[in-house]
This record gives sequence, C-alpha cells and structure tokens, in this order.
Amino acid sequence: MTNIRHNMAVPAHARIGRISAGNRNTARNQATGLKSRTVQFSWLGRSGEMQRRTTKIPDMPLFHMAFNAFARGALVQTPDGPVAVEDLLPGMMVDTVDGSSTRICWTGSMPSGAFADTASTHFLYRITEGGYGLGQGKPDLLLGPGARLMRPSQIGLETARLQQIEDLADGQQIVQVAPRTPVQLYHVALSSHRLMRINDVAVESFHPGHAANLAVADDLFGQYVSLFPQVRTLGEFGPLNYLR
Repeated sequence: MTNIRHNMAVPAHARIGRISAGNRNTARNQATGLKSRTVQFSWLGRSGEMQRRTTKIPDMPLFHMAFNAFARGALVQTPDGPVAVEDLLPGMMVDTVDGSSTRICWTGSMPSGAFADTASTHFLYRITEGGYGLGQGKPDLLLGPGARLMRPSQIGLETARLQQIEDLADGQQIVQVAPRTPVQLYHVALSSHRLMRINDVAVESFHPGHAANLAVADDLFGQYVSLFPQVRTLGEFGPLNYLR
C-alpha cells in the first residue's frame, strides 16, 4: 500500500487559500439567492501530498450528490480488510467488484439535513442485512441520496445499469429513514469509475457523469468543478464504466 501522510497540518498559505475559497463561494451563493452548505473534501495534490479543504456549496442536489452517498460507519472493503468510510484517505486502495484494487483520489463529506429542492432529498436509506449484498451476514448499510447501486444479478451483464437508491426503496430490503439528528455523509472518487464493495453491496464510486448533461449556469459550473482539484477538467474522471 502507498504510504499515506497522516499529518494533516496545513501550511499557512494553504489555510489562507482554503478560507478565502469558502468566503468567495458564500458571497457568490448569497448573490444568487442560494442557501449554502458546508462541505469538506480531501485529494492528492500533483506532488502526491494529501490536501484538505472546507468550503461552501449551493444548496442544490447536483452539488449534494458529490458528498452524500454513504453514512458514517459504512465498511469499505480494502486489500487490508474493511475500513470505515470516514477513515478512508486519498492514496489508499479499495477493492472493487471486478476483483481488482483501485486508488482513492478524492473523498468528500457533508452532514445530512433537509435539502432545498424536494422533500424526499433529506431521507436516508437503510439496506437491511443481506439485502442486495454479494454475500450474507453483513451488517445493515445506511446510504444517502447520492448512492447508486447495482443488483447482484446484474453484475457482469452488458445490459447492467446502476440505479439510484431512492428508486429501489421498497420498505423491506431498502427502507427509507429520516434521522432526527444530522448524520455525516461521504462520497469517494477513485482513479476510474468502479463498483466498490461496501458492507458487501456493490455501490458506485463518485463520477460527475457527462459534463454536457449538467444543467447549471456557467458560474455554478465553475464552482462545481473547483470541488475536484485533483483534475483540471471533469473529463479527467474518465468514462462511465457502468450505465446509469
């Protein structure tokens, strides 16, 4: 495994940049009448050093989806065994459903809450023990609205398609829940679009999709791209390896 720098001390110039970025985004969102949400993300810099930033994002589902896929405590399979999602760092390797291991290049997190657009976006989703799992006996998995899954029976098929978690809620294997207090949510981007094993459920890594399909104003598009400093353009995320 690649050596990971766990010392999170941030140089003074980096701290100043982080704060000013948050202030710029807050001012921009206020000017457009949008509420803001605080998020954190980490990435590997060009020199291989891990960097971290806290900033504000518009209270819009497009932005939320980059941060709200997995709840704290979700167990991600790695070559060294399961690791809680909140303990993952850029540079670590995770196991994928196709039997390979892929490097983490970005992680993001935000607290759950009542979101702006629709009443349903504040719900979380609990997959009960054994539901949608590749094996049996795994603990329940709590996911956020940004999660997309693949049914075990679909894996390996040319026609296989990822499905949004809210579309799969059936009240039995996947139960919609509304926690009374905020839950910290996470998402993870890998070096390519893959299916991770999380509590033995096949869940996709973060990918923004096709940039041309993002229906957002130019200034907000620039703010969105700035959330992923590990790439120069969204095209550097590579192709979608699974249909949506």
